[in-house]
Amino acid sequence: MSNSFVSWRRVAIAVSVASFVVGTVAGRAEDSEKPWDRSIAAGVAVTTGNSDSLQFNAGVKGNKIWKFDELRLSLGGTYGKNDGTVANQQLLGLAQYKHLFTERFYGTVVASGLNDAIANIDYRFTVGPGLGYYFIKTDTTQLSADAGPSMVFEKTDVYHPNFAAANPLSPTLWTTSEERSYLAARVGERFDRKLSDTAKCWQQSEFLPQIDNFSNYLLNTEAGVEAALTKTMSLRLVGTHRYQSITQDNSRHYDITVVSALAYKF
Repeated sequence: MSNSFVSWRRVAIAVSVASFVVGTVAGRAEDSEKPWDRSIAAGVAVTTGNSDSLQFNAGVKGNKIWKFDELRLSLGGTYGKNDGTVANQQLLGLAQYKHLFTERFYGTVVASGLNDAIANIDYRFTVGPGLGYYFIKTDTTQLSADAGPSMVFEKTDVYHPNFAAANPLSPTLWTTSEERSYLAARVGERFDRKLSDTAKCWQQSEFLPQIDNFSNYLLNTEAGVEAALTKTMSLRLVGTHRYQSITQDNSRHYDITVVSALAYKF
C-alpha cells in the first residue's frame, strides 16, 4: 500500500471521526445559549505545465457558546505533491475550553496535536491550563488573551547520513527517532470580527518558550476570512504560520500554508 494512499486515508478518517464527534456532542447539548457553529470544508488546488502540483485539504470545525462556557474545536489535514514528490503532508488538531468567572475573566484549557511528515515531526502534543481576559467583547468584536503553563510532548525523526543504514534499500541514510517532553510557558491571543451578516474574519497566535531553555520556542499564528455564498455554503481563506526556533538537521524553521476551501455548515 502506497504512503500517499495511507496519508489520504488517515486525513479522511480523522476528519470523519471529528465530524461525528462534533455532531454528536452538538445534538446532545440541551442547555445551549447559542447554537453550534459547525462546518466541514474541503479544497483542491491543481497546476500543470512547466510543473505539476496537487494539494488537497480538508477540515472540520465546531464552536459552542453556553452561558458561562465556550468550546472551540478544529481538525484539518493537508496533502500535496509537486512534480510527483510529496511536498506537504500534515494533520493538525486544536481544542480550547473556556469557563467564564465573570463577563470577561476566564479560565481555560488549551490542547493541540500535530503530525508533519515533511518537517519530520511524528507527533507534537501540547496541553495546559491558563487564565485569560476579554479586552473587547461585543456582538461583533472579541479580543482575548490568556497565559499559563503547557506541557509539550514530541517525537521527531533524526537523519544520520554519515552512518550506515540498517535498511539496505537506503544505504546512505540512517534514521532514528527522538522522543522528549518539556514544560513551556504559553501566551495566546485571539481576535474575532463580524464584518457583516454574511462575512467574518479572525486571527489567533500563541507563543510557547521552553521554561528552562528560552532559546527553544514555538510560535503559531493563524488568520482567516470567510464569506457566505448561501445559507449553508461559504468560501473560506486561511493562512497559517508555524515557527520553531530549533529544528532537526536542515529542516526549515518555519512553515507557511495558505488554504482556500468551500465550507458547508451542518
